Amino acid sequence: MKKITNKSTSDFIKDIKMQRAKELIKRGFPIGEVAYKVGFSDPNYFSRAFKKSEGMSPSSYIRKKRASLIEE
Repeated sequence: MKKITNKSTSDFIKDIKMQRAKELIKRGFPIGEVAYKVGFSDPNYFSRAFKKSEGMSPSSYIRKKRASLIEE
């Protein structure tokens, strides 16, 4: 996997989960439900993982996306 993507398998899977999480958040799913849909059993752990991956919490991501929709 690392030869193809330049990432470890676990990092590659984590990136896919976070991309899917962002899609679900944009569609309006609650954060707890998003966490379960992308494979996290604990929404708090999901929030920490999301923040580590994306540089902001899921709620901050939601606010940012809403603000960008308003500006458009």
